[in-house]
Amino acid sequence: MERKVNQKEVTIYALSNAAQSIGQIVPFTYINMFMTDYLDITPAVAGTVLLIAKIIDFIVCLLSGVIMEKVKLPWGKYVSWFRILPWVIASGCIIQTIDTTSFVSSEIIRAMIVLVGYLCLHCCMSFMVTARSGIMQKMAGADMNMRRMFTTRQVQFAAATTILSSAVTLPAIQFMQPYVGESGGYLVVTLIFNVFYLTMTMIFVKMASQYDRPEDANAPAKKAATVKEIFQSIAVNKQMQVLVTVYTLFGIGSQLFAGLLVYYYKVVIDQFMMMALISTIRSIVSFGASLVIPAIGKKLGKKMSLVIGMGTYALCVLGVWLFALKSIWILAFFLCLGQSAMYLYTGFGVNFYLDCGEYGYYKTGKDFRTIAMAVMNVPTKIGFAIGGSAVSFGLAFIGYEAGMVVTEKFTTDFMRLIGLVPACLMIIAAAIAFFFYKLTDEQAEFYATENEKREKELA
Repeated sequence: MERKVNQKEVTIYALSNAAQSIGQIVPFTYINMFMTDYLDITPAVAGTVLLIAKIIDFIVCLLSGVIMEKVKLPWGKYVSWFRILPWVIASGCIIQTIDTTSFVSSEIIRAMIVLVGYLCLHCCMSFMVTARSGIMQKMAGADMNMRRMFTTRQVQFAAATTILSSAVTLPAIQFMQPYVGESGGYLVVTLIFNVFYLTMTMIFVKMASQYDRPEDANAPAKKAATVKEIFQSIAVNKQMQVLVTVYTLFGIGSQLFAGLLVYYYKVVIDQFMMMALISTIRSIVSFGASLVIPAIGKKLGKKMSLVIGMGTYALCVLGVWLFALKSIWILAFFLCLGQSAMYLYTGFGVNFYLDCGEYGYYKTGKDFRTIAMAVMNVPTKIGFAIGGSAVSFGLAFIGYEAGMVVTEKFTTDFMRLIGLVPACLMIIAAAIAFFFYKLTDEQAEFYATENEKREKELA
């Protein structure tokens, strides 16, 4: 008899994902600033090293789906990765926040140490995102409402925990600094957060193992996809091409904006502690939005939710460029509105890519659904590679140096970099989604149901 998912299990699924975000928040938020201001690495060198790391990460991302199909681990097809990789991820977070200036004299070697930590974190995440989506697919089956419940609850818990991390992270770092040094505060907080992350992951593994049994991994396998077949599956799936393009452009813009926001508080307006306050306010508003907005997204459907959500966020970023310097509360307004609008489509999560995967399986008979979930990582990785590196290269281009005196020209150039450039990319992404994404919610449900019937017949 097929086991039904209960609300407690959906909650554990969502909470473990939120704990993962907490474990990574310090390197994700502060890595560029930590390299330039604490590790004495120039923006140009930091940008170059991070670009190399992100290119390697992108290659791993392309291969992750193939590897997961070929490698048979003893604890289940997807759960196995949760038993191994979180320890590597936690180590990568810690490595990135170690102050190596006292025992490594070479700027290049210090940057290479950060590169190692970065790869430990981000390369593993390519597997973890796919594994988490795979477990969700096993637990929810072809039930579209259950799939949406998983992704919506995941978004809601992420929003709730962001309130805590926004309110606590920077104050905790500054609280620890008198005892462990300025850079040491980042390391200690990272350690504490990752203990919580690993604890929640082990609880999640115990629950998820009921749905991803070891025999699933050892059963006679279908022919695993090759790299060539992955590109072919994308090449013949126009809707997948549209999604990848949309999310890539938006990802580049959002990573550039998020990476520069730290410098906005610390350098441009010289109110670093306001970052904690504004981030907390943004998180509280976002949590409220996460409880309400996904229901609106359900009524709008996936396509219009994507268009309106991305388009609104783009307009808010434009508002930051034009008006944020007038008042920090104007900045707060645009940050809150933009983040809230994103819940129109983030509530669907991986379901966009699963829809395309179900469509491809139905049409071709080749089951690339795991590959489709891995493809979801591609725009994220490109966003990190180009948008994240553009932070350092952009700062170098406009003449930023740690401890510099901020001039009017620098401020003007900075505001264009943080506002105008990413907003243009986001507007293009929303326009492409509006004109070229065609797969309806009804079609996706039909394909998923038919594919489930096919799987049962084959079994």
